[in-house]
Amino acid sequence: MWSIFKSNDVVNFAVQVEKNGREFYKKLAENVIDAKAKDLLLFLAEEEAKHVGDFERILAGLGEYHSPESYPGEYEEYLKALVENHVFHKGLNFEDLAPQMADAGKAIDMALRFEKDSILFFNEMKNFVPQGEHEAIDKLIAQEREHIKKLSQMKKEL
Repeated sequence: MWSIFKSNDVVNFAVQVEKNGREFYKKLAENVIDAKAKDLLLFLAEEEAKHVGDFERILAGLGEYHSPESYPGEYEEYLKALVENHVFHKGLNFEDLAPQMADAGKAIDMALRFEKDSILFFNEMKNFVPQGEHEAIDKLIAQEREHIKKLSQMKKEL
């Protein structure tokens, strides 16, 4: 159980998710055979790198902030469950996973799961940051939705 849970912790996790996403997409691109899928995965890796910078800017501007709760620990437990079940949780070994994803369809399915998990997490993290940061997070969520559209289109083309 997390005993101290601050908005900084949430945003730090978001930074790590994006770093893991960048690494994941780069590894997938190294292993996937389809050229169009490879290009899309490399594009997504670049996008995740931009998101790292966006979240680091949010992090730099955060002070002390406590999210409103109906009871103590309400959001803590919920967010902990999201973190533990995110596709890029700690312990995921990209080196072991990427070779299994040489098939473009499997790679895109995993990428879609990552993007969906990220949208869910980022939407929920707004409960942990000041209202003034919501617009920046909403823009990132919109970008993740665009990634889902591109991945879905690529999946249809395969």
